Amino acid sequence: MPGDSLLIAAGLLAASGKLSLGGVMAAVVVGAIAGCVAGYAIGRRFGPAVFARPDARLFRPEYVTQAEQFFARYGALAVISARFVPVVRTLVPTLAGVSRMPFGRFTVYNVAGALLWGVGVPALAYWLGALVPHLDRYILLIVGAALVLSVVPVALKLLASRRTPQARSEAPSPAAGCSSLRQMPRPPQPFAVPDHLPEVTRRLVAEYLPGAEPGPRTRPGALLDALIRTILGQQNTRDAADRQFRALKAAYPRWEAALLDGPDGLEATLKAAGGGLHRAKAAHLYGLLSALAEQAGDEDHPLGLEGLAALDDEDTRAALEGLPGVGRHTANLTLLFDLHRAAMPVEGHLDRLARRLGWVPDGWTPARVARWYDAVTQRTHGARWALHVAGVRHGRATCTPRHPRCGRCVLADLCPSAAILGA
Repeated sequence: MPGDSLLIAAGLLAASGKLSLGGVMAAVVVGAIAGCVAGYAIGRRFGPAVFARPDARLFRPEYVTQAEQFFARYGALAVISARFVPVVRTLVPTLAGVSRMPFGRFTVYNVAGALLWGVGVPALAYWLGALVPHLDRYILLIVGAALVLSVVPVALKLLASRRTPQARSEAPSPAAGCSSLRQMPRPPQPFAVPDHLPEVTRRLVAEYLPGAEPGPRTRPGALLDALIRTILGQQNTRDAADRQFRALKAAYPRWEAALLDGPDGLEATLKAAGGGLHRAKAAHLYGLLSALAEQAGDEDHPLGLEGLAALDDEDTRAALEGLPGVGRHTANLTLLFDLHRAAMPVEGHLDRLARRLGWVPDGWTPARVARWYDAVTQRTHGARWALHVAGVRHGRATCTPRHPRCGRCVLADLCPSAAILGA
């Protein structure tokens, strides 16, 4: 039975004189605090090993990064409000431990939530019991109603989550005729190529890459170094990623030593170098190195990615994305810059550029914008390298997230947003 129902029942019984209200509140608050501390300790102690497993399907390393970002933004709200949601209140403390939320901050939120829940809910039930005579006679009915009200929102949310955005976009119109036609999915709509995409590319390349050419292909022996540097650069500044990579190379002349040191040693090295997401990055790297060691089989064989250069584009992407900590964007960066393949990584700068130029609707997700770029850009390494690099430099120097410099933008006459943002 969800805790809310028990607290309501205890408050009603206290109003009828069968329980002590103060005793109920004290027991609930102490138990709630202790339970969350236990969940936090479990997540902090066992979470890194679980999320670093190279063969994990449910507990993937990138989930640690997402949890860290979530608690960095909604830490207090998440821990406190989770008290009032069944199932969620059990999971949130464990996830807070996995993401290494500072224990002092977690304790403040934990105590605040326990007081609001453990004191507020029984007090409300006690007040209702004192206000309405003989309300305790209907305690089973009241507890049943509370049970339904606490479970139904979670059930509705789970049902809604099964109806994905893609399914909703393919859902038939209510005005469709017979039932068989209503069940037919709509055919996928092709991505449209903007008329002035070539001109935008030409101007960006002329402005930011005059006469520049892609750098040399990464040597096979250095592919693992390049991939690790790319992983460190995700959700990180360039300077911080460079410091962390130099610290790793200084601490571990060979990556086998990093594997032996384990995730805690990797985290300590990254933390000392500065930058964020130490725990998540350490889990990513440990999972990656563990997977490569398992693939190598022979302990005397050095860890590396030498075999990627001999694979075709599709097999190379599959091999990269099959490694822990390597998502589609990281794979695209490695393919484009290190293997000289015609991949199209889309940074936030390119996403913003497409939206401000009116190429894609504002309601599109970043993943859909990335697919759009992949569909409409010329499928050659040189063309995609030029658009990516020039677009990123344009986003950093001119088309910034806040206060864009539209007055000096080479695309101002082609950009419908310039008249608004540049005013």
